[in-house]
Amino acid sequence: MQLLRIFGVLLSVLACACSNGAPETPAADPTDATDTSTPDATAGEWQGAVASGFERCSFRACGQTEDWWIATDSASNPCNSATATPGAGSIRPARLSGTLSGLGKYGHLGQYPRELTVKSLLTLGAPGEPACP
Repeated sequence: MQLLRIFGVLLSVLACACSNGAPETPAADPTDATDTSTPDATAGEWQGAVASGFERCSFRACGQTEDWWIATDSASNPCNSATATPGAGSIRPARLSGTLSGLGKYGHLGQYPRELTVKSLLTLGAPGEPACP
């Protein structure tokens, strides 16, 4: 019984020694590409630019430096033939709602760090219009 008490005391001492008393890390920014601590998806609404073309359907949110692969059904896909400008690629302003993935490799050849699953295409502007205020 005394051995169990000693073992319990040692565990308590080790637990206290490992704690440095620092505050917990604040929640990570789900759109920060350098942050690898955001494995969970984030639902939201984003404004930015949709780029479509050969093997490309991506979105760049205002204020971001990375493009996100767009995954969606055909009805809300800003890159499908009903909404996209014909020809070899276009960039259009858009406002989308959906779910942003955690970091990974998505899209054509895994070149996109995140995937935006679009639930609703809220607005889609013409090519050449400004995407961000």
